[in-house]
Order: sequence, then structure tokens, then C-alpha cells
Amino acid sequence: MNVVVREAEETRVRFCQSRGPSFDRFGRTASAATPRRLFAALWFAFGSIGLVGAALASPTRARGSDTRSARPSRARRIGRAGGGRRSGSSTSRRAGAVTEDQAVSMTLSRHPAIGAVQASVRAALLGRKAVSGMWQPQMEFDASYFFRGPLQTMKIRQQMDTPVGPMDMAFNQTLGSYHNVAATLKAGWRAWDWGIRILMGKAADSQVAMARQDVRKTRAQLAHATRGTFLALLLAKDLKKVAEFGLKQANRHLRDAKIRKVAGTGNGLEVAQASSVAASRKADLAGVDQQVARFRVALALLCGLDPKGSWYVTGDLKALANRSVPRSVERLLAHTPDMEKLRAAARATRTQATMLRRSRWPTVDLAAGVSLLYPKNFFEKEWGPAYQAGVVLTWRFWDGLTKTRQAEQADVQADRLDRMRAAAQTDVRLKVVDAVTSLRTASAKITAARKAVQAAEKYLTAAKTALAAGAGRSLDTVDAERAVVGAKARVLQALFDKAMARAQLLDALGIDQDLGSRSARSVPHVARREKRTGRK
Repeated sequence: MNVVVREAEETRVRFCQSRGPSFDRFGRTASAATPRRLFAALWFAFGSIGLVGAALASPTRARGSDTRSARPSRARRIGRAGGGRRSGSSTSRRAGAVTEDQAVSMTLSRHPAIGAVQASVRAALLGRKAVSGMWQPQMEFDASYFFRGPLQTMKIRQQMDTPVGPMDMAFNQTLGSYHNVAATLKAGWRAWDWGIRILMGKAADSQVAMARQDVRKTRAQLAHATRGTFLALLLAKDLKKVAEFGLKQANRHLRDAKIRKVAGTGNGLEVAQASSVAASRKADLAGVDQQVARFRVALALLCGLDPKGSWYVTGDLKALANRSVPRSVERLLAHTPDMEKLRAAARATRTQATMLRRSRWPTVDLAAGVSLLYPKNFFEKEWGPAYQAGVVLTWRFWDGLTKTRQAEQADVQADRLDRMRAAAQTDVRLKVVDAVTSLRTASAKITAARKAVQAAEKYLTAAKTALAAGAGRSLDTVDAERAVVGAKARVLQALFDKAMARAQLLDALGIDQDLGSRSARSVPHVARREKRTGRK
């Protein structure tokens, strides 16, 4: 496994290129004898993919996080190990095979990050309903009591003619009451506002669209983290098989060397060399086991599985690497989550600028009200009704040009968002080009690695034949087997690179699941059109 890990990683990650060459006890360079480079590379390459998403994962299932969550998730249908009991700190233990698509579906159906962004969608929808309510008449009821004084007195003096002659008459009348009670029901409806309420509805729709694009982006990021962790776990399991094969061959050579030493045809140096190789292969296998355990825990946290359960990942790196990719990339570039969100933000900002400009003009309201008063009037100390109806025109014709400046500011903000959208499209295009280039590079590496496997197997056959005929050395057979193991590891690494390049392409396009799956509805209308036509 020494060479397996080393040579596969040298092709993909070149973080060790700055080191100078060194030689081992057999005279080979360190590029053929350093066994732990792949393990270190796996730690750096996959740690950011698997554990970043796993750190956000919660062992409990998020409730109400998505409308799709009402459907039982694949994780619930897989089954439970150990009687299926739930513990307070983790989800139920499940048993069964887990494919890549199933792992992505389980993550998207229970991750709390999706529930958080979907709460934003629900809040935006409630805001849209609030705007719709502005078209309804506004009604208000208020009641009041006041102790009011001092009371006014009305004095009337008048001269009247009487049979006995003119006489001065005086009348004193107290007006009102110390106790004043009023209960009023008011109703009003804005009859004309220059279409501001329509614009407010459009702005609220843009806010809903922005929140939904946040959901799409979060789903795509979690799907990418799950795919990367799943592929890393699958690669580690395949490398473990290669390491087990290498350890088996090393133990066989050690046993043969000891037999030859006892028979007198070998020597202690040959036994020491075989022991060193066997110990190195055993250390490599232990390192791969640690990587398998690490990625298993990360995937369990993402998918909501029990790390100690009897579930296992299933799949073939070759099949996953050769899965189809979207062909209409140019059309999908315009509908990525970032692009759609920036487009909606610019649309909302321009709508706000139009609202500010129209709010400078007068508005017309219809108003009516019914009241129950005590006292009825200044002269009658009893309960009595009152009513009113009319039209109200409101016009704030001068505000120091505040709304004009705010509208201009909104226009500048909308222009900035358009430029950000163009820059985001360039960034996404670069990511797509990088992913496509990685796909082609990985395909070439797969072809070259397979040819290297064939050549190494021929070399191994020739070395074994020469050794059996007495014309070869056992060390030649060890080198040939090491070449076979390293070539097989390079094939696995190239397949992993191709599968990861495909995952990076889906992530760049904002696709959470494959277009051929039932969750393709999360892709915009362009992707749905591809699904109907059968193109992927």
C-alpha cells in the first residue's frame, strides 16, 4: 500500500513537490517509497468537503424544513439496526445499503440549515400576504372617556314687553357634562395611490424569489458536501481493498523468504527486506482504516444516520464517474441560485425606486365613521348617534427632496446589482470551465492508468516466471507487485477525480440532485425542460 497511496496522490495533489528527492534503503527515490502521502492528501482534500457540512449537521431531524419533508425520507425507509430504538442524542440506527442519490436525499430532507432558509421563505410569503391586505378597507374602533371641566354657562339677557311694562329677563344654561363618553367605528379605503400597492406586491414577490434562491443554494452546497464525503468514503473503501491485497502479497513474500532462509537458499537480508515491506503495508492499511472511519462519521452526521449502525455505502466509482452531466450548460448558467437572487434583488430595488417617485403625488382616501356619544350635544345630556362620510386628499408636496434622493440611490443600487450579476456569471463560468477541464483530464488519466495496470501486470507475470525458472530475484517480484498496486490506486484516484469534477459542475450550476431524479424540480425551468426532452 506504500506505493499505492503515494503515486495516486502525487498525480492529483502536488503539495509535496517542494521537497527535495530522497532515497530509501533499496536505492529508490522517495516518490516510490513514501507511503503516507495519500493519507495526508485525503485529510486536506476531503476534510473541507465532508466535515464542514457535517459540523453544521444536527442529529435531530428538522421539522417543517421543506414541503418535501412531509414525505418519509429514504433514511426512514432503509430500516433500523438493533431493534430500531431511538436515543436521545442521535437519530435512529438504520441498516441497509446507501447509494449516492439516497445519501443526498437524506441530507436534503433533514438538515437544519435547509429548515433555516425555508423559514425565510415562509416569512417572505407572509410579507406578501400582508401587502395583499392593503387592498382591503381599513377599519378601526376606538372608545374614550374624559372628565372635562369647567363647564361653560350660556347667559341670555332679553327685554320683554309685559302688560305691566318692559321687563328684563335673564336665562342661565350650563352646557355639556363633566362626563364625556365616545365610541367610534371608522372605515377607510385608499381609492387612488398611483399604483403603489401594485408595486409593493411586485417587490414582495421579488423578496420571495430571493428567499427561494437561498434555499436552492443551500441545498446545492449540502448536496455537494454529501457527494464529496460519499465519494471520499467510497475511495477509501476501495483503497482499503488494494491495501489488503498489497499486505497479503507482502506477507506471502515474507513467508517465502523465511522458508528460503531455512532451506539455505536465502539470507537474512532478504527476510529483513520482506519484513520491512510487510510492516509498511500494515501501517498503510491502518491509515486507510482510519480514513474510512472518519468519512463514515462525517457522512452519518450529514445524512442523520447512526455512525455505529449497520448501514454501508454502496456504489462503483467507475459508474459514478461515468454518470451523465448537463449538456445545456450555457442556458443553465443564467439560472444559477446566485444569478436568480441578484436578478430578483435588482428587480425589487428598481420597484422601490418607482414607488418612491410615485409617492410624491397626492393620494385619495374614502372615509366613513359612526359614533355613539354622551352627551349627545351641548344641550341634551343623553346618549346619541353621529355619523360622517367623505373624501380625503393627502399631498406632501415638499419633503426637502428626500424621496427624490432615495429613488436615485435605489437606481444606483440596482445598477450595482446588475454589475454584480455579470461578475457572478463570470465566476460561475470559470467554475464550470474548471470542472469540465477536470472531467477531461480525469478521463485521460483513467485511460493512462488502465494501460499502466496492464503493463504492470505483464511485468509481474514475467518476474514470477523468471523467479520460478531461477533466473530472477524475489526483489523483482516485489517491485512488480508494487507497480501493480500503485497502478490500480492511480485508476481509483482518477475515477474519484472524475466523479468529484462532476459533483463540482453540479454545484457550480446550483443543482442539488441529478436531473434524472425525482428531485429535479429544484432545478429551474431550463433543467425541467431538459428532463422532459430526456437530455441530461
